[in-house]
Amino acid sequence: MTTARRSRMIRWIVRRFGSDSEARTLRNVRQLQQVGRISAIFGVTVLVPALLLAWFALSSIRAEELLVDAELQQGAQLAAGQVHRDVASTFTGFERTAIDRVSANQSPLESLSDLSPWLRAAFRFDAEGTLTGPFKLPERTELPQAPPRYVEAWRAARRAEAESRWADAEAAWQTDADATREPTLAGETEYALARLAAHTQSTDAALQALAEVYTNRASVRDRHGFRIGDLARLKRAEILLETSPEEGRIELKRLVDDLLATRWTIRRPGEAAVTRRALASLERVGDPDWVGRARTQLDERTGQLFWADRLAEELDVFQDASLRGAPGEFRYYASPQSGALWATLWDGTNLYAFSFDQVGLLDSLRQTLSIADALDSDISASFAAGDGLDDDTLLTRRSLAPWLPYLWVVVAPADPAALAELKAQKRLRRLIIILIAVGMAVLGVVLSARLVGAELESARMKADFAANVSHELRSPITQIRLKGESLQLDLVYDEEDRKAHYDAIVREAERLSRLVDNILDFAAIERGAKTYMLRPEDLASILANQVRAAEDYIQSRSITLQVDLPDDLPIVWLDREAVGQVITNFLSNAVKYGGDGGWIGVSARATPEGVSFSVADRGIGMSKEDAAQVFEHFFRSEDPKVRRKKGTGIGLTIVRYIVEEHGGIIAVDTAPGEGTTFTVTFPLEPPEGQGARQDGQDPLR
Repeated sequence: MTTARRSRMIRWIVRRFGSDSEARTLRNVRQLQQVGRISAIFGVTVLVPALLLAWFALSSIRAEELLVDAELQQGAQLAAGQVHRDVASTFTGFERTAIDRVSANQSPLESLSDLSPWLRAAFRFDAEGTLTGPFKLPERTELPQAPPRYVEAWRAARRAEAESRWADAEAAWQTDADATREPTLAGETEYALARLAAHTQSTDAALQALAEVYTNRASVRDRHGFRIGDLARLKRAEILLETSPEEGRIELKRLVDDLLATRWTIRRPGEAAVTRRALASLERVGDPDWVGRARTQLDERTGQLFWADRLAEELDVFQDASLRGAPGEFRYYASPQSGALWATLWDGTNLYAFSFDQVGLLDSLRQTLSIADALDSDISASFAAGDGLDDDTLLTRRSLAPWLPYLWVVVAPADPAALAELKAQKRLRRLIIILIAVGMAVLGVVLSARLVGAELESARMKADFAANVSHELRSPITQIRLKGESLQLDLVYDEEDRKAHYDAIVREAERLSRLVDNILDFAAIERGAKTYMLRPEDLASILANQVRAAEDYIQSRSITLQVDLPDDLPIVWLDREAVGQVITNFLSNAVKYGGDGGWIGVSARATPEGVSFSVADRGIGMSKEDAAQVFEHFFRSEDPKVRRKKGTGIGLTIVRYIVEEHGGIIAVDTAPGEGTTFTVTFPLEPPEGQGARQDGQDPLR
């Protein structure tokens, strides 16, 4: 590259990245060129050949790994496909049978086990969404409130019946009859009196009374969910079975037929219990084949009623017309509340809702998975409900929609660790030597680049430090010289001007002294020779003294100074001079970077960790990157606003060292354009091995 071209590039970099000088940019470019030159030599001579060898070795191993993965993938797809086929077979068979029944005007609500072994309940809704079969919803859910007189008489009646005191029981039940006219309670009372008539009057009277109860209260339910009419018919048939067996048998059979033909009420167990009691009585006198068929039908209806009770809260969903779909189309829904799987079928007039035992179905499918696992020990198949589908270790995944819309079959290696170990062993056998060579080459390049970069960066920072120190020394020396020459040549206007010159000489001399002290302290810190003598001190008084010393200078810059120092701060172990140096540094930075006409706040408070003080400004602030390095040696931000201010880059390094030697904690809270807050927290107890203890004396005395 020609000199002219290099100069144009440097000027472009200066304009593009905002460097403060072309000389600094040129120096940075030279450093980058040195690092890049060394890295390029290593890369061309060592790294590139090593990478070529590694690529050839990896190519052969990769082909072998792909073959293993292909075999596992094939086995995984076979296992997932088998489960999918089983699910499809289960539901397509169910759908075909259900549609055949509907097409033949047969009810799909009966003999559910013929439709699917996992089908537990089925419901029919009309076009308005009303439940029309095989059950109905209860019209009344709350129980009637019995008056106290009724309750007392009811208990007396039950005790009398238990002790066979039939006359007393009849009297108590008659009291109940007089206590209320509520239909449920009145029906219970009338049925009880009809039962007792067999003991207190005659069989004919009891039969007549039970017939009247059935006529008057056939559809009224008692407080246990039994229809009083069914209880009256059952009791009447049992009495007839004792007096006229054939007539009693006919009545019981008719009762069972009627109950099995009627629609039972969800959450009302009466019909099932009465039917079971009637069949128990018919086992002695009825046709065994008929009784067996009736008991099978009863068991199926009872099982459906059990599931209907569990699913009653979900039946309102099927009033939604959007669930219907096209005629003859099945739709599937999973219920997380009940664990049921729903299938719906709209035939144009009725909506059929079928509920499957999801748990049992999944258990059956897991057996299929276990068989697949046994046939191929290298894979492991399972179900996933959406979680874990993005796992990189999965070999395949297959949705079970539309039947189980939320469920996936996922297949992974049976032992991923063993598979990875096998692959790793193959790689190690072929690549161990080349990997070591490549690793050493890469490590050499990286370390060399880092070492060269670190050395160049250290050299740059030291050069900046020397330049900054020279500049900082030149400024007070120049001021002292100018003021001294003015006094020497008597170039002053009056005594007030002369005094101002003397004050300037003293101020610049103090500034020069502080700068030299900072450099000496930093050198001592670098050698590890700097120590501090900690004594019990009042941090508030140290803060107040330092603020007073800097107050005139701060106010001369038109900066508002706000001080908040409580009077009751605890005593802490400090080196007064060193802590004063910390505070002075913070105040100096706040004035320097806070901006003229700004604000500086000094505050202190007691905390659970000890005593904290903060120095805050509302100046230019710092970025997060600068805040992370602000306490490092020689660090100065590349921000032009900071670069325009004088500084050596060691002040905050000394501050951090002082705070750490005191066992304290220093923190900075800042943001660009929002100011900076430095906070230091000192513990109440001195660090181990510190403190002003000489000749065995207590420093507090």
